[in-house]
Amino acid sequence: MERKKPQRKSKTFWLSDKALAKLESQPLSQAAFVTQLVRKAAQKGDVPDVLPLPSEGERNRKVLTLPVDVTDFLENHPAGQTRVLDHLISPSKPPSRKKHLSLNDHRRLAGLTQREVAERVSVSTGHYSKLEVGTKPITCKMAQKLALALDIDIDDLEHLHAPVFAGKIISAKREAMGISQVTLAADLESKQPDVSYLEQDVRPLSWKVALKLAVALECDPEDFFRGEMDREAPERPKTGP
Repeated sequence: MERKKPQRKSKTFWLSDKALAKLESQPLSQAAFVTQLVRKAAQKGDVPDVLPLPSEGERNRKVLTLPVDVTDFLENHPAGQTRVLDHLISPSKPPSRKKHLSLNDHRRLAGLTQREVAERVSVSTGHYSKLEVGTKPITCKMAQKLALALDIDIDDLEHLHAPVFAGKIISAKREAMGISQVTLAADLESKQPDVSYLEQDVRPLSWKVALKLAVALECDPEDFFRGEMDREAPERPKTGP
């Protein structure tokens, strides 16, 4: 007994340049690629009812012959078949919600109280409160703990502390180990000029690089921030009676 071939239907779409380029670069047939995308989206139910217009540029006419269940989904979706298909083929990246946010903002986005974050990073609530208002510096280890507690990248906290220059410390530890800038750069998966810039204090030291340096130079990453740790910001004056 012969198996019936699934019914198919030809549809015309007007795709953006970006979506068309991605569609035409697929190793699968274009119809098979679109079919997989749409069926997966239909199963998950994660296509918004309202979608923005595709990015500015030319609209390209594209005729695809697709299974009926796929065309039905696209035709009946409230966002419109072309917007849905463009979105599925070439989804736009949402803006980062974490860029240049304060520690308070990160905590609120994570849905946590000061007490809950303090418990996660093993400090008192008062200590954590000082980190949020900026009267206590965020050390390298604390930055690691906060990034883990708030489920963010350590780089998202980088702007919360003043630039740190630790050239003399880096140079002294490197020379004590008897290795060259070239060797250290290789250990950091970087280049010799980058190490030179750090040692000459031309470039500030980030927490992420400090962690790599600590492994390469067999030391505690806090060593590079020792001066910052010992110098706390002054308490803010109290207002009111």
